[in-house]
Amino acid sequence: MSNKDDHISMPKTAISFGLAGLIPFIALAALPTNFFEFKIPESALLAYGAIILSFLGGLLWGMALNGGDTIHIAPRLLTVGVIASLIGWGALLLPLTIGLLTLTLSFLALLVFDYTLYRAKHIPYWFLKLRVFLSLVVSLTLLLAALA
Repeated sequence: MSNKDDHISMPKTAISFGLAGLIPFIALAALPTNFFEFKIPESALLAYGAIILSFLGGLLWGMALNGGDTIHIAPRLLTVGVIASLIGWGALLLPLTIGLLTLTLSFLALLVFDYTLYRAKHIPYWFLKLRVFLSLVVSLTLLLAALA
């Protein structure tokens, strides 16, 4: 299914900031687990992941607020946005490995939600395409750190 906005190219700024946002994920996941005395890289990765998950929740709020009363799914956007932030915060309170796995699943779940938004023509294809790439890299780094 294609949307009317599928022909719009991905903004260069979105690509740049999206790729830059991957740097902490990749760098922290790549550090050896014994690089520090404590699991500082994994803890920093967990914290950064929680912040980015909350950011994605905020994007959903922005969509709801931007559409005002014209978007019939605004209550779902607001609800999922709050849940994403709460899960990110809750992941910080869990044991490290479980927190990282929780974030992994949460990023993938939000990706599925974004796909439903695309199918319902609420987001453009370029955004879904960017989210697929970023979410898969993020999920992979979180998973690798959890299993290390």
